[in-house]
Amino acid sequence: METVTGSFAESFQAAAWLTDADELPHTPADAPGWSENWLTYAWCPGQSVGVYFHVCRRPGPIGVYEETFNVYLPGDRFLTSRGFAPIRDDQGPEVAGVSFRCQEPYRRWTKRFRGGARLVTATELWSGPLRDGPVVDVDFEMTIEAMSPPFDYGAEKLEQSWGTGHYEQHHEVTGRLTYGGETLELRGAGLRDHSWGPRDWSGIGETTWFHGQFPRSGRSFMVISVPGRPPFERFRYAVLSDRSGVYRAGVLEAPGADRVCEAGGSYELKLANGSDSITIGVEVLQSMPMTFLAPAEIGHGIQRRPEATHDFIENMNRFTWGGEVGYGMVTGCRPRAGFETASS
Repeated sequence: METVTGSFAESFQAAAWLTDADELPHTPADAPGWSENWLTYAWCPGQSVGVYFHVCRRPGPIGVYEETFNVYLPGDRFLTSRGFAPIRDDQGPEVAGVSFRCQEPYRRWTKRFRGGARLVTATELWSGPLRDGPVVDVDFEMTIEAMSPPFDYGAEKLEQSWGTGHYEQHHEVTGRLTYGGETLELRGAGLRDHSWGPRDWSGIGETTWFHGQFPRSGRSFMVISVPGRPPFERFRYAVLSDRSGVYRAGVLEAPGADRVCEAGGSYELKLANGSDSITIGVEVLQSMPMTFLAPAEIGHGIQRRPEATHDFIENMNRFTWGGEVGYGMVTGCRPRAGFETASS
């Protein structure tokens, strides 16, 4: 089985600038468009269920936060909730129906949603904005255990249009989901990220973001590709990781946003690990269509309105790497007409 070590995949001290306080909400900076964002997802193969959280401080003087909670269910169905509220706890955050609690920085979290969610189909989301309608009661809680050290993109200051501070971490999860009189026990793996700084969706070009976890061996990977829009430069970065380290890798072949935004099919991702090449097979399991709404909101469904800057497609995937099966998420961010990258 291929490993994640080698002359090119050099181990580095991942996110050495981080402090325990960086796990928690930051004091908003006096900068135009300042925001703070937490993303967490997991795929649980035993039940074919995926979970996705996103908490975002809306840029502006009031300090309202947007919370997004999605559950991928069998039969191409989704539970989905989107709410807006002030942050309730600076040790969390807690926003509307979402509660994040850090038990041990960079090692253990508990994340929960308790509220109402729409039960919808993929067809509804692809056909347009999600309409109002009846909701079902949802109670979900999961415990996160670190599967890799936290890592950034090589520096504390990103200078990208989604923020200036950023880190990510692969994790394993256990949880319980109750909705509509049904309770599911869940176990799987995923990734979380946390970023802060000025954010403006209209400044993001065509972006793809790949990450997968292989709990049996403890391996994981992350690849991000951003063509860049002035004043932001092109940005491409990849890491391989295991339970004890994170290693730089090279990108040999990664599909663009148009391919990633397709709902279904399979393709390959090719990385460099030292003098060796790694081929990771990707099979799309389920796709959730969303829309970036300027300056920094995520709308459910494909929306056609002046504020819509990008199609934003989140794919849950089955990966194969050296005979081992893993799971994870691939994101495609495709600019709308009038928001294309300067290089397109």
